[in-house]
Amino acid sequence: MRIKVANFLGSFPRIHNTKLKDTAAEKALNVDVTSGVLRPFYALPVVHKLNDIGTETKSFYFFKFPNTNGFFQFVDFVDIAYSPIADDQYRRIYWSGDSRDNGYLLYSYTPKLTNGAVFNPATWHRVGIPAPTVAPTILSSSSTYTEDELADLSDEARLYVYTYVSETGEESAPSPPSGLVYVPHDNSTVEIGTLLTDTNASTGRVISRKRIYRSLTDSSGGADLYFVGEIVAASTKFTDSMNSSEVNTQDPIPSITWDTPRQGLQGLGVTAEGVNYAFIGKIACFTVPYYPYAWPRDYEITLKHDIVAMGHYENYILCATTGTPYLISGIDPASTTVSELPINEACIAKRSLVSMATCVCYASPNGIVMAYGSTAKLVSDSFFDKDTWAALKPESIHAVEHRGKYLFFYNNGVKKGAYLFDPLQVDFGLIELDIWFKAASRHHQTEELFFLADDLNIYKFDDTAANKKPYVWRSKLFDVGNDGARFLACSVIADDYNDVTISIVADKQQIYTRKVTSRKPFRLPNHSNHFDWQFEITATSKVREISLATSMLELAKNG
Repeated sequence: MRIKVANFLGSFPRIHNTKLKDTAAEKALNVDVTSGVLRPFYALPVVHKLNDIGTETKSFYFFKFPNTNGFFQFVDFVDIAYSPIADDQYRRIYWSGDSRDNGYLLYSYTPKLTNGAVFNPATWHRVGIPAPTVAPTILSSSSTYTEDELADLSDEARLYVYTYVSETGEESAPSPPSGLVYVPHDNSTVEIGTLLTDTNASTGRVISRKRIYRSLTDSSGGADLYFVGEIVAASTKFTDSMNSSEVNTQDPIPSITWDTPRQGLQGLGVTAEGVNYAFIGKIACFTVPYYPYAWPRDYEITLKHDIVAMGHYENYILCATTGTPYLISGIDPASTTVSELPINEACIAKRSLVSMATCVCYASPNGIVMAYGSTAKLVSDSFFDKDTWAALKPESIHAVEHRGKYLFFYNNGVKKGAYLFDPLQVDFGLIELDIWFKAASRHHQTEELFFLADDLNIYKFDDTAANKKPYVWRSKLFDVGNDGARFLACSVIADDYNDVTISIVADKQQIYTRKVTSRKPFRLPNHSNHFDWQFEITATSKVREISLATSMLELAKNG
């Protein structure tokens, strides 16, 4: 008789340890099984310490640009999104949930960090610019045509508007229109004034310019507003002497329907198609693609339940609510569809929601929900029943993606810990980690993963660290039945034997433990028959195969 395990899985705590697959674990602690062998994780080195800012730091984010990198820190649970514009010259970073500025959506560009008792970034601006509230006025109009020439010309009716433009190129919606002015198409000059800068618009923002647009009717009778000039923010007058034939009619004013983001938005994110999203109450809000400061009210969607968190995958945006989740599909928010997913699972922890490449996961009262394709399901059923899940206190969960896997931390008031699993391949099992951190930050471009401890030390989940973290893998309980068995030989095949220890348990009694130093089989102490057999590996080396046999001869047989 022989027991051989040559392909390893994680644990399945919900399943009785005698009913597990032969390759599954009763316990899988700090071990990576994705390659089919037992591999250690690496010890977590401290890479940075955040400033003590006099109050609790609740969230942090790592940023990295070609010539600078660092960590942002906040006293609130904030969500950040990088600029959707490729190679953004301003290196803009946006975030929601910051209490520093009354709930406004904020951004920073070429972020500045400080070393004092303030949280970073040290400078910020409000996202979006309110439209001017005062209409421009027509100060004068003139023409170089003679009186006789004017008598033979048709007048053109014009009106003017203006917009505010920030130093990073954000543009507001237009002002109310001026009154009509009648002038010839060509050889005309119109001076407009009252191009004022509202205090409400300039507060928390840096308005550097004003753009002036005028109406123009095309040959088919359609009218729109087109750019005719730009002035510095301090100016209040503009002179338009552009002939109608010189106006670029290929690019009408883009910002007529643009609004500033609502105050109090939460859950900021950005899709691969450049659409920023966030929510407030029951309202899901979206931007014009690649314009993270333009939040048209026409794009908003009001749901039945309050939104707790939002995430995205493929061409979908998921709204996890206090009731059923909703899926918003479509690349352009101007034309989307909304569907209620067929699963009655509320989100009970905003920070548990993680956007992944092909799915979104979040914690519900009954387990981890995975939204994928156009549907959703509970994916943690193999791991937790309702009671063991509730014992984790799932409302305490916060999570992060690690190489396509869902890594979540919990704190039930008695124990703090973490679990790791692949929601798309739950058959690999669950991995327990003997770590807990108050916050995690994943840098999407580099896949670097950082953790924040209570003492403000930042640890890095590193696959190249000098030290490996010891792991424990305990097999299922093998019930050999009949009259039992006497396993008297064992072998362990590993990549190296720097640190491999095996313990063998029979009928709940440890009968042998040994530090393994080679792949050479070894004998176990003589003993009587036993029914229930189990073994446990503690190691930092990679282990490929473990075998127990009733004799050395049996162990030597192939298969």
